[in-house]
Amino acid sequence: MNYLSNFSAYYFTHNFIMVILVFISIFTFFILFKSFYGLKSYGSYAGASILEYMWTIIPLFIVFILLIPLFFDYKVFNEIDQNVFCVANQWYWDSDESSNLFNFLPTLLNSHFSEALIFSFLTGSTICFNLTSNDVLHSFGLNSLYTKVDCVPGVLHSLYVDFFYSGIYIVYCTELCGVNHSVMPLFIVIN
Repeated sequence: MNYLSNFSAYYFTHNFIMVILVFISIFTFFILFKSFYGLKSYGSYAGASILEYMWTIIPLFIVFILLIPLFFDYKVFNEIDQNVFCVANQWYWDSDESSNLFNFLPTLLNSHFSEALIFSFLTGSTICFNLTSNDVLHSFGLNSLYTKVDCVPGVLHSLYVDFFYSGIYIVYCTELCGVNHSVMPLFIVIN
């Protein structure tokens, strides 16, 4: 299953299309309401060729406007900068060592975080996190980007994240997975 971050290009495209569709729905409801309960008779519009052309051409134009972002955003998934495979365990995150994107720092915030996984990416990069779990249900919660994906044993979920701003992002396990559930962070450093 593929999930999108709230700060991805697809998310903004989806919101743009939803605003247009809600506006069209409200406008259509208003026209229907006015035609049923309005005082004006619409008999004078019978045989108006210009009006018929307009209510054929305008919806066609709106549909083409809604299709334009799909042509440009369709290739975003193919242009990811890095694939990262993360496996959730009780009570730490694991990753493939071939990616060379992480290192283990022995001194972080305290002794509980000594096994924390740290990724480093560039600003503006698109990252695909492939997520699964080894033991129990975990959750990949990237709170600063309003993103949460469940890590289910035996199921591979993909999360596409666009990092537009530099900083340190902390991933928490937002699913209650056991005693040390609160001390399994994953740090993402964006330079």
